[in-house]
Order: sequence, then structure tokens, then C-alpha cells
Amino acid sequence: MDNVNTRQYRIQRRSDVQIAAVSLQREDYYPGLSALDRTALGTVIAELGTNILKYGQQGSIRVSQVEDGHRVGILVEAADQGPGIPDLDRALQEHYTTGNTLGLGLPAVKRMTDELGIITGPGEGTEVRALRWVRQEPPQTGSRRTTILPSAGPRLEPNPEPLPETSVVHAPCQLKLEQRIRACYPERVSGDQVLALQQGDLWLLGVVDGCGHGPDAHAVACAVVEALQQRFTTLTSAAGSGSGPPLAPACPAEEWLTDLLRTAHERACGSRGAAIGLSLVDGQRRDLWFSGIGNTRILQFKPRGWTGVSRDGQLGDRFPTPMVQHFPLHDTDTVVQCSDGLRESQVRQLRQHTDPLLPLAALADLLMSQASRSDDASVLVMRCQH
Repeated sequence: MDNVNTRQYRIQRRSDVQIAAVSLQREDYYPGLSALDRTALGTVIAELGTNILKYGQQGSIRVSQVEDGHRVGILVEAADQGPGIPDLDRALQEHYTTGNTLGLGLPAVKRMTDELGIITGPGEGTEVRALRWVRQEPPQTGSRRTTILPSAGPRLEPNPEPLPETSVVHAPCQLKLEQRIRACYPERVSGDQVLALQQGDLWLLGVVDGCGHGPDAHAVACAVVEALQQRFTTLTSAAGSGSGPPLAPACPAEEWLTDLLRTAHERACGSRGAAIGLSLVDGQRRDLWFSGIGNTRILQFKPRGWTGVSRDGQLGDRFPTPMVQHFPLHDTDTVVQCSDGLRESQVRQLRQHTDPLLPLAALADLLMSQASRSDDASVLVMRCQH
């Protein structure tokens, strides 16, 4: 495998990491890369560079174009002389972080690349080698490096041919979910919480954003989630939705969402308050209803996809008349709910330039990589499938 067009970055401060990551966005650096490849590789560099500063204080990142037969890839190599990774298996676990990084870490790097090699040892520093193929099919297995870890399933090519949509429902829609929550620096707990409940073919999904940060915001968000869990169980038990016929369209969904939002509001009274976005999904009919209060958002993750609207207000203080919106779901539809830790402009830009069929875990990581570090952030990603 031949390395060409190599660029070296010395990592000593945060600005060095930013320069290395942003360089991938320049068209004259490795021309022909898709927007998806540039975003994913920029995230890989940001994560590895942040780890260098955190654990090794300084180090280097090298980015190269590699060619192997008919395949072309981008290789990112990061090295430091820090203390090494004491427990590599734990560092590769989902959501594991020991400090103020993005909270994505090596598992996200693994998902966004096709080959990952790590050499580390106590007192010997760490060297990471991450390769993403950007031309032709990705390799099946193997590498000439030690500790090679397989990628989490095949990566879909960007801009696939759209699947034909049909109005005929052959089977209930099954939902696949990924969620991410992160506290703002330097808090240890997040004021954001995610809700995902299922009763038969009916799902209640939501994002709750406690006002402010820290333990008080965390407490009110958790209290609202607990109240919603109890009320949703009561509603579905009374309707027999777990074993009986599916929820009737439109009117009951509007009533249920209004009831649930009012329950959340009453639970938040006397606290610092919260914002909320709630979705009710009927998998049998493939329908989604949404209502939000405050600065939360929901959108269909594809170019020119639909976007929901939340009403101005605040749980526990200003409770507006809920506005329930209805959206049909089709096979492979991907829907993102998030708090204002992710700016709406960033999410909209990502959906314009990102493969809508990106694996959900990678998509959730990608979204969270764009979240502000000065605010709590949460993301709930849903995909409709057979």
C-alpha cells in the first residue's frame, strides 16, 4: 500500500487540532472526497487530536492518501508520548470517556473508518492508525498492523439511489434507535435527558432539556421523564394498545400528546423549568405526531425533508396550547430529535450533505460531534424499517 500526498501536523494546543481537522474541508486537499467523507475524517482527526492533548500533552497527526490496487483511502495516524492507554478494551466501549472530550472517543473513530490499529503500552505512548476507504469497495478484513479492529458493519456509499416509496403498508414499521447525551463542560451530569418508550406498535420518543446546567437542570429533566413514563403506561394500559387494535388516527394522538405535555408541565412546576419535544409513533400505520415546547427540534434527515416546529414556552412556567403536527413515515426514513445543544443551522447543513442511510450509530456520533461544548446536548435518532 503506497502513501502519497502526506500532510503532517504538530499538536501542541487546541488550535492545532482545529487546523488539522478543518484542512480536510479544503477542496484542494484530497480532491474528490464526498462531503460525508470530509465530515467523518474531520471528526476522526478532532477526536484523535483531543486525545493527544488530554493524555500526551503533545504529539503529531499525519494525514495521507493511500492507494492499494484499485482502492484509494485516507489514512490518519496520531502519535503521542503520553502514559499510554491502561485499559484498551474499556477505552473502546461505547460512551466511555474520562474527561472533557467530545465523549465519542475511539468507538466513534472505529465506526467512521474501515480499519483501526492501536499500539500502546504503559509509559510507551500511543499510536493510532485509522484508515477510511473513499474509492471502490472497503476491504473485507485484515491489515498489516497489530490490534486491528473490524469496522462496525459495511459503510454505505454516499448518495445512493433513492428507494421507491409506496403507500401500501405490508407490515408494521419497526423502529431502530440511537441516542447520545453529553453534559456541558465542566459539569458532570447533563440537564438533557432522552425518552424512548414502547407499548406494542406504539412508541413515545422525546428530548427534555432542563433550563440551565448542572445538578438542578438534571434533576428537573429526570423528574419530567419519570412522570412521562408513568403517564404513558397509564394511557396505553387503559387503551389496551399493547395487545389490542392500533391507535385510531389523528384525534387520539393529539389528545395523548396534549395530555403528556400537560403532565410534564405540572411535574416541572416549582422547578427551574425545561424545554421538551415529544413524538408519538404508530408503527402499525407508520405515522408520527410531534409537539414541542421551547427550543427543541425534530426533522427528517434527508435533503428537503420535513421539519417540525416547537411552540414558544417553558415547562413549569409558560404552557402554550400544544401544536400537534403529523408526518407519515416510509421505509428507511430517518428522523432526528435534539436539544438546542446542536444549532439548527448545523443540523440542516449536515442533512444536506450526509448520506441519509448512514448507520445510525455513526450518524448519532456525527451529530454530537457538532454540538456546542458550552451547553448540554442530546440527540435521538430513529429509523423506520421492516
